[in-house]
Amino acid sequence: MEEIQVKPKETTKSTFKRLEGIILRVTAIGFFAITQIATKNLYLTSPISALELIYFRGVIMVMLNLIYSKWFSVDLLNIPKEQFKPIVYRSATGTVANMLFFTSTKLFPLSLVSAMSYLSPVMTAGMAFIFLNEALTRYDVLSMFTGFGGVMVIIFNPYKGSDISNIYDIRWWYYFCPILSPLFVSIGTLLMRYMGKSIHCIISPTYLGVFIASFTPIFTFGVLSFRDFAVHYNAYVIIHILIIGGLATVGQTLTSRALQLEKAGRVQAFNYLMVVIMLAADTFIFEIPIHWLDILGIIIILSSNISVALLKAFGIISS
Repeated sequence: MEEIQVKPKETTKSTFKRLEGIILRVTAIGFFAITQIATKNLYLTSPISALELIYFRGVIMVMLNLIYSKWFSVDLLNIPKEQFKPIVYRSATGTVANMLFFTSTKLFPLSLVSAMSYLSPVMTAGMAFIFLNEALTRYDVLSMFTGFGGVMVIIFNPYKGSDISNIYDIRWWYYFCPILSPLFVSIGTLLMRYMGKSIHCIISPTYLGVFIASFTPIFTFGVLSFRDFAVHYNAYVIIHILIIGGLATVGQTLTSRALQLEKAGRVQAFNYLMVVIMLAADTFIFEIPIHWLDILGIIIILSSNISVALLKAFGIISS
């Protein structure tokens, strides 16, 4: 009688791809964290405007991606006809999101900007469920809204204003920047997920850089006067600009690839890591006072995400 051999259960290729997508996103967050800290430091030590900084980021993004495309023989013009409009929409929304985000970083402490950026995972997961039919379990929904509650604790901390009033003069209308930024980020994320693997992962960031470098000067000269261009581009400023542009480009490319491998809502959910990193940066680097309500908000955000991740990892709930 022929012996029947039972092969051990193998981890599927799709599981490895999903894990790779998560690892890429977490790595990208590390690069974005360094970028944001360098951006805030440059704002505090230089009169450079947000629009100027965005422009240089766009130029560096295009240059690095052109080098990458030449090195690895990637045809940046190889875009399927049906993806032309999504590329344009993604580039336009990404440009607006960058303008809002860089402006928010100038106006607010890093921890507050990052906390409000957590609105993006909620928006992304909801829109991905509606427009891309991506699965969204009740545990995911509960986790997102619990985390959102933690964000609200940080944003509406009644003591925060008095704690930082001698550092930041925050007006109520400033909040439109960090609130609208996640919306445009979510739309851009959804478009990248929609395009998927039909284009190379550096094509979307490249055209985003082209849009930023093309349209930012128009906004710059429309908003700023010549007397506002008082920046002395010494080695210190140039090094910061290169770090910001270079690391942001790598982070954007890694995120673009991650969205080809994993669901949009799940990829964006790891934004909560930025909240912790930026709160630490505010406290230990920029000496911004931290309140106990901020810590409570962080605990709520982390517990909501980590608990669901652990329950899924041990198979207690389905993913």
